[in-house]
Amino acid sequence: MRRTSRYETMLKSILAVFLVALALSGCASRGASFDDSRARAFTLGQTTRDQAVAALGPPSLELVREDGLTIVRWERQHFGLSGLVRRVVSANFRNDVMVYLHAPEKDEEVSVF
Repeated sequence: MRRTSRYETMLKSILAVFLVALALSGCASRGASFDDSRARAFTLGQTTRDQAVAALGPPSLELVREDGLTIVRWERQHFGLSGLVRRVVSANFRNDVMVYLHAPEKDEEVSVF
């Protein structure tokens, strides 16, 4: 019977730790999942707050300023193989009508490794 070398044992340990970290990375997320491609159908001056919420789901953040401007933000963060990945859609509403939209077509990758 062949003995396992220290090198092989170390490689197996590293591989096991990597596989556990990879499995857990799918669980490390914050914010509700949403389909940001739906935001591309929004039209400034026409889309209402209720229509945006119906399309994207409940927002992560909603603030109403003293001047009546409502700031709404949908955000999801999760860990991928390359690090932290963020998906953000922001919209401003005045009199319940969208006046500003920020919806990037690609995720923002923030490397943490």
